[in-house]
Amino acid sequence: MAGRLAAVEALGAFPGPETQFALIRAAARGSPAVRLAALRSLWQAGGEVGVDQLVGELERGALPPSGALADLLRLVTEADPAAAIAALEAPGRSAVARVLLSQALGAAGAYAAIPALTRQAGAREPDVRTAAVEALGRLMHPAAEPILRDALGDEAWEVRSAAANAVGDARLASLVDPLAGRLADPVWQVRHQAAAALVKLGAPGIARLEETARSADDLARRAAALVLEGVA
Repeated sequence: MAGRLAAVEALGAFPGPETQFALIRAAARGSPAVRLAALRSLWQAGGEVGVDQLVGELERGALPPSGALADLLRLVTEADPAAAIAALEAPGRSAVARVLLSQALGAAGAYAAIPALTRQAGAREPDVRTAAVEALGRLMHPAAEPILRDALGDEAWEVRSAAANAVGDARLASLVDPLAGRLADPVWQVRHQAAAALVKLGAPGIARLEETARSADDLARRAAALVLEGVA
């Protein structure tokens, strides 16, 4: 299989009808690794690879979730963000597909996806909420502020951690107060992300860290002091 995989990967450098035909056949009949490589090469060769095709292959088990699939989905999403938004909101869409689509939309800088990502931030599954919150942070748009504020208090620590990081990425200094409140979070990952995010917010965030480093709350004080040591 290694030889076939290498051949499929190399074909992307030789665009043309014959190449595309060979890659379409490989994408239809190969192992998951060969299928994905064929689709990637087909995209590179100028062939048609759509969001619905990738998501469909994922949901029927022909393509397992992977970093390589996420990367190809991002490229396809950059070319057609509207299709990715529609796929994200399609009824019955699996959680794993919604995670990958949210990640792709955030990485693609698709601001039109903010309403859809906002809805996903309220999904039942914590991993879907996490991916949506991360994507909103990457988009760095002020419209995400109320969503990130709510996510900082999510019941799942993974979502709270992602929200803290997203607030820092989006430079939402208006959320200094709720972000600083996470310095006393019972989960250390959340405390660490909150402290690091406050640094990203610049002077207002650092001032709050310095204030917290003198507070009586042991968890918050240690989280603030640890990050301030790296800033000094």
